[in-house]
Amino acid sequence: MAKLTLNGQVFDTLDKMSVFKSGVCVASSSEPTDITIEYTGDKKETKGANSRTIRTTMYNRGIKVTGNLGTISSGLIAMAFDATETSENVIVKYNENRILKATDITGYTFTLEKTPNGTEGSEINVIRVTKSTGVVKELTQATVAAEGKFSVSGSTVTFNGTDIAAGDTIDCDYDVKLAASKGTKIVNDLAKTATPVVDVILEGMCASVCEGVDGQSTTTQSYYQIHLYQMQASMNWQLAISDSQTKQPFEFNSVTSKCRKDTIGCEIIVFDQSDN
Repeated sequence: MAKLTLNGQVFDTLDKMSVFKSGVCVASSSEPTDITIEYTGDKKETKGANSRTIRTTMYNRGIKVTGNLGTISSGLIAMAFDATETSENVIVKYNENRILKATDITGYTFTLEKTPNGTEGSEINVIRVTKSTGVVKELTQATVAAEGKFSVSGSTVTFNGTDIAAGDTIDCDYDVKLAASKGTKIVNDLAKTATPVVDVILEGMCASVCEGVDGQSTTTQSYYQIHLYQMQASMNWQLAISDSQTKQPFEFNSVTSKCRKDTIGCEIIVFDQSDN
C-alpha cells in the first residue's frame, strides 16, 4: 500500500481496524486494504461595507472514514444493521438429495439425514422422487400417508405403497435448527433507524528516519494509532461476492450533539512499544 509521511514518520503498514462501542470491541479486522480519512469543514464570512469580507471564521465540521477490508467482518456487518451476532434459534435451509438403498427403507418408512423444523404437518411439504426408470413423481405432505402423499414424524418419513422404493432418488428441502454454538446469524431489521455511535481505532507500524552526525541515516520502527471518536457507520453498504477476492467496503461519519462535552474528533498517536 502507499506510504504516508508525517513529521518524519513513515506510516508504512496498516495492520488493524477495531470498532469500540461503550469501550467494548464489537468488530475488528486484521486485513484493512485501504482507508481514507476525510476532514470536512466550512467557513462563515463577515461582510463589511461594499460587501467586503472583513473576517472569515473556519469551522471544523466533521470526519468521514471510508475504505475496504480484505476479509469479511461479521461484526462490522452486524453494526451496519445495528444488530448483534447470535447463536440462538439459528435455522438454515437444508437440501437432501440422495439415492435410497434397500437398507435405508424399513417397511414404508425411511429416515431423513436431519430433523426438519417447522409447523407440524408442513415441515417438508414436497418430496420429489425420481424413479429408476427416470419418471419423476412429486409427493406432498399430509397427516397420514396415502397414494401420492407422505407423513413426517421427527426425522421419519412414512410413505404409501410403491410411491418410494430402493433405488429411487429423493430430493427435498426443509428447515433445520442448528444446535447451540453450531452457527451464528445477523438479523437485518428494516425498522432500525440508526446505527450505534462508536469509536474507530486504526493501527499499524511506522518508520522514523534519523540523520546521524556522520551523515549516515538510521531507521527505527515504532507504532501508530489513529483514534476516531463518535463515529457512526453508514447504513448504505455493499457486499459484492464473486470468484475474486471479496472486499468489504465501509463508511463512518462523525456525529455530534448538544449534550456532547468532548469535542475531540481524532487523535494521531505515534509511540514506541518499549514505552508501554
